Amino acid sequence: MAYSDEQEQFDIDERKLVKVLESNIIESDLVSGTEISDQRGRNHELYSLDSLGNEKSNRSQHISADVMDAVESQKAMYLETFLSGRNVVKFMPENSEDTTAHLATSYVEHMFMHRNEGAKLLRDALHDAFVSKKCVVYTYWQEDSTMVTKSFEGLAAPQLQALQGQIAQEGGEVQAQQTGVGPDGIPVFSGEATVERDTSKVCVELLRPESFFRDPHAGDIKYASYVGWQEELPKYELIERGFDEEEVMNLRLDYRFRQNQEDHSRKSHDSSFGRNKLNNRADEAENVTVYCIFAYMNLENYAPTVSEDSVEGTKLYKFVFSSGQLLTQENGSKYTEVDEYPVHEWTQYPISHSEFGLCEADIQADIQWTKSNLLRMIIDNQAMTNTSRWKARHGFIKNPRELLENNIGSVVWMKDINQDLQPLPTNPLSPISMNVLETLEQEKEQRSGMSRLAKGLNADAVANQNADSMIERLTNASNRRVMRGVRDFAETFLKPLFIQMYNLGVENDSGEVMMEIAGEFQSMQPSSWPNRTLC
Repeated sequence: MAYSDEQEQFDIDERKLVKVLESNIIESDLVSGTEISDQRGRNHELYSLDSLGNEKSNRSQHISADVMDAVESQKAMYLETFLSGRNVVKFMPENSEDTTAHLATSYVEHMFMHRNEGAKLLRDALHDAFVSKKCVVYTYWQEDSTMVTKSFEGLAAPQLQALQGQIAQEGGEVQAQQTGVGPDGIPVFSGEATVERDTSKVCVELLRPESFFRDPHAGDIKYASYVGWQEELPKYELIERGFDEEEVMNLRLDYRFRQNQEDHSRKSHDSSFGRNKLNNRADEAENVTVYCIFAYMNLENYAPTVSEDSVEGTKLYKFVFSSGQLLTQENGSKYTEVDEYPVHEWTQYPISHSEFGLCEADIQADIQWTKSNLLRMIIDNQAMTNTSRWKARHGFIKNPRELLENNIGSVVWMKDINQDLQPLPTNPLSPISMNVLETLEQEKEQRSGMSRLAKGLNADAVANQNADSMIERLTNASNRRVMRGVRDFAETFLKPLFIQMYNLGVENDSGEVMMEIAGEFQSMQPSSWPNRTLC
């Protein structure tokens, strides 16, 4: 994604433009904020083994962990594929004269795995995809720097002068003082050298699925007329990102869109959800609601004076607004022209021409519900068999609590020993109950594509008569559907993400990058490389 440095600036009607941007959010919210949001909330609760809502007092509260089992098994397969030591990405030469493809591969892997904690990002992204229907990441270039201070001691005057010259070229400073005299009578110096190091990088940020919105009528994000997301950030963080301080300090929280029901479900397992509070916080630490949206617009239509519509004038712009007003961005403008969406999304089971598909939790939800209720009945039946119900004439038993508590070795005192005290019969467990459970387990495997053998849960597979090669063949044959998803994740999500990361580095990374390649440290200059499309 490239930002245009020289772009025509229009005097626009901010209120009119923000109204249109908000209408886009409302349109998306009408789709994803209703049934989609309910399904996501249900999936979070099933994954975290929350109560089903139909529990009865003094009965079994058992919950089958089918959603968690299926999701974690899928995550294990995906993460093993991409984090097992092999190259996550490999760029191919663009032409016969291209000799930097291997450098591009090392650069992007370094940026993704080390500068963006790629392992954690993949883990969390896959969790979103398997539970919340999709995962979404935002890529951008972040300008940053840090001050590095190193101490030195015992330097002679010529060495100190050389160090001062080197540090001065890098924009730093040296503080030194004489600490003694060397054996040859030459003064020696000690002190500190401070220099500013460029730590800018390509950032890959995982967005919350419930905070992300886009054109619901587009089956593919690249054909959407707008994409964006909502964030709740402290004011000081917005100021650090380069937004105008005076504008930021006048902002406030906004609960008009998305009431955080999904986040509530996500954290319901430990009741850690809580609305952001304005009280007992410093003014600069108060949270505010910010909307970042990329949309195709013709800004001439939002000028204070009426102008003719011009299709040729429709371009892709980035807007950031809050509390009904556009915020001044880092480039000093209310909007920034871009050439492509910096957002990538992935769905586990996509449905053609639809924004939302299905995820692992969706297809396992009813199985967890059914198995939980069936297992509860089995457990309750065994409990009633071991703790009988009794029939007795009123007033016949002197200490009926002993019947209720069923203590071992207790004595039940009766007023008339000749009267009968009879247990009520308990219906025997149905002989097909276990067969039904096994049928549900097989259906779970069929839906997920992960067999017990592939998950390592079949002990019979490692019996003495089974050779290692046979176990491997059986395991590989039992996870082909999962590998279909792995390939789809690599082709439709990781590949375009890595290409965009590389091109962002080429456009913005003007410094030198030191990396270890084939056991040797090499200096690279990404700004001298060509843009790439083959990965």
